[in-house]
Order: sequence, then structure tokens, then C-alpha cells
Amino acid sequence: MFVSLMLLSMIMIWCKIYQKNGMRGMGAVKFASKSEGKHLDNDNVLKDLHPYPLYFIMHVGPLKTATTTMQCELQHYRKYNLLPSDVDLAETNSCKPPGHSAGNGQIASERIHECFKEWAADVVGMPDCWENEFMPHVEKQKEQNKSIIVSEEILSQINWAIGFNNHQNFVNDLQASLRQQGYQLWIIIGYRYFAEWAHSFYTQAFKFSPDPKLVRDYEHWPDEGGWKVPTFESYANSQLNRNFFTDRVVEFYTLTNVTIKVIDTDQGDIMKQFLCDSLPQSLANSMCELSQSIRSNYHNESPNYLWCDVLAIKAHEKGLIHQTNDKTRRQIIKDMLKYSKESKMSYEANAPKLCPDQSFYDALHNESMEHYYNVFGDEQLENKKIEYEKRLNHAKDSDKFCTVDAEKMLLEKDWINFFKRYS
Repeated sequence: MFVSLMLLSMIMIWCKIYQKNGMRGMGAVKFASKSEGKHLDNDNVLKDLHPYPLYFIMHVGPLKTATTTMQCELQHYRKYNLLPSDVDLAETNSCKPPGHSAGNGQIASERIHECFKEWAADVVGMPDCWENEFMPHVEKQKEQNKSIIVSEEILSQINWAIGFNNHQNFVNDLQASLRQQGYQLWIIIGYRYFAEWAHSFYTQAFKFSPDPKLVRDYEHWPDEGGWKVPTFESYANSQLNRNFFTDRVVEFYTLTNVTIKVIDTDQGDIMKQFLCDSLPQSLANSMCELSQSIRSNYHNESPNYLWCDVLAIKAHEKGLIHQTNDKTRRQIIKDMLKYSKESKMSYEANAPKLCPDQSFYDALHNESMEHYYNVFGDEQLENKKIEYEKRLNHAKDSDKFCTVDAEKMLLEKDWINFFKRYS
């Protein structure tokens, strides 16, 4: 009897220590490599083997997989009280005016990313910011029997701060913290054909932006310390961070007790995929009804002025823009766009081009197929190979991955006359 009481006491003490320190669980699985097959099953999901009544759902992007479109749609549902009563949606900066902050009783999805970056591998459990800022909100939603949805594309880039060597411990700590409140972690990740994603990521990286965190100096010329836009070929070969693509994001969040679903933009109707096919079944029935009211009127357009910048820089290098000219580089680019519009000339489409050679396209195709395999395995692999070859050939024929030949453009009468205004 005495021995039994001692064992019971030891078990109770151990449980208290576990709850206090958030001891990391076991059972994490190694992310499947290419030789080990696909990461997801035929339903694009790691099966939810641990169903919980409440879910903490993180839609983590990545960037340029229509995340902003989905965020704007979700915020629209929240604004007009269309969300089911058992769903809480975190605020996002997308579709919000600059300087907007989360309202009372709300959590800001972007702040979650900042907090996650404070996680430390040598400290068991989530950082203080998580426990102090976010868990009280989770407890409040638990009292109202609400699952929580967070949509934030930069959560796909948390692997950059935490590192892949620590990803299992991080996800374990996050899952353990949520489970103390009765929540199950559920991850949603977008997928896009890699070649198209890479080019979209490239144009995003160099677009004008009012966001102060995106330091892109278009006020000064490159020889004055300003930003210089590389060609897409150069960017793809040496600057594009592949850790931000879908397969690496799946790898980072993969754990045996975490459900992961992938939204395939190739399948169309991404919002319906999100509402009807990507959420836990307990939420999908009511959320799917919202698909009847999808607006689909938001378009995050790619910038069309990179060619202007290439041409303006070359004009500056050749001394066609006088140093005493009071207009900044950004203002000159805007003048060029206005001139092109007023002239009703598609200068970019008709301009002489500098294009990658065939070896670049071959390498891009092979890499695209590898990324597809990493996510979906052999499923439709041959069909996708044919489809992606056609799409890449179309991009090649349309000069999508080319840059303008500024040297030749500056020999044209129209542009000689245009740049005289700055001499």
C-alpha cells in the first residue's frame, strides 16, 4: 500500500512538472526526402489522427500563393459578421490601411510571427510573449467554444529565424502549449507551380512599397547606394530563397500529431478549397456555406515598372539624366510609365530583350518537377511534367523571364527625346 501511494505521488509530481515546464513530447517524424517519397497522402493531407473539439488553424502562406486574396475574403466575412459562431479569426494587415492595429479583444496575425521569432531552442516551452499576449486570448475563445483561424504568409518564413535543426522542438512546444487549453494545431499551406512562383516572388521583392520594413531605395541611383534590380535569371540562380517555398514550409511544420493540408492553386477556386476542403470537418460544413458569397474581386497585381527602372538606370549611367536634375529615380520611373500610357505604346512588349539561354529553362523545369514531387510524390507526376513544360514554353515564348535591352532602347528616337527633359 505504501509503495502504491509513493508511485501515485511520483506520477502526480511528474505531471505538475510537465505542465509547468512544457516538457517536449516525443514522436516527431523525419520529413520525407525525395528518395523516401511524397510528404502528403493522396488527399494532400497528413491524416488528423488526434481529433480535438477545438482547433488552432494556421494558414501560413507562403507568399505569392494567393494568400492575400484569401485573407481579404476572410476579413470581409468577419467585417460583416458572416463567420460561424464557433470561429474566431485573427486580424491581418492585408486589406487594412497603413498603421491599422488589431481591435480590442483581437490578436494580430503578424505579431504572432514576431513572437515566434523569440522562441529559443535551449529553453523548453514557448516564449513569454506567447504565454502573456496570446494564450489569454486562446483561453477566452475556449470559454466560448471557438476554434481560431490565423492567416499570415510570413509564418512560412519562421524557418529562417528558428532553423530546420530546431523545427520539431518548436512545433512540439507550440502544440503542447495549445493542447493545455484543449486545442489541436492544424496547418494550411499553399502550393503554386514553382517557376511561376519564383517569378512572382521576384517581382514582389522589387516592387515599390509603402511598408517601412521593406527597405527598397528607389530614391537614389545604384551608384549612390540605391537599390539595383537584378535580372530574373540572376535572382533565381543566386538570390531566391528556396526555404520559403511550399515543400520546405511543409517540412518545417511536419510532426506526427499535426495535420497539414495543402491548397493547390493549380486546382482553381482557392477560396472554396480553403473553406470546404482544408479545414477540420467540424468547421468545414458551416464554413463551406460561405463559398456561396465569395467576392473574388481582389487582385494583387504584379508591378509593371521594372523595365522602366532598368532603362532609367542605363540612361543615368550614360549621363542622359543630369546630376542637377531635381527629380528622384522613383519620380522618373513614374514619368516613364505615364509617358508610355499617354503614347499608347506597349514599350515593354515591343522592346528588344535579353533572355536566358535554354539551359536556364531546362534547369527551372527540372527544379519545378522536384518541388512538385517533394509535395505530392508520384501523383499525376507524368501529367504534371507535360503541363509544366507547356507552361514554361509559353513563358519563354512571351519573354516573361527576359529583361529589356536598355542599350538598344536608348538608340530609339522616342526614348532619346524622352530623356532630353532631364538633361
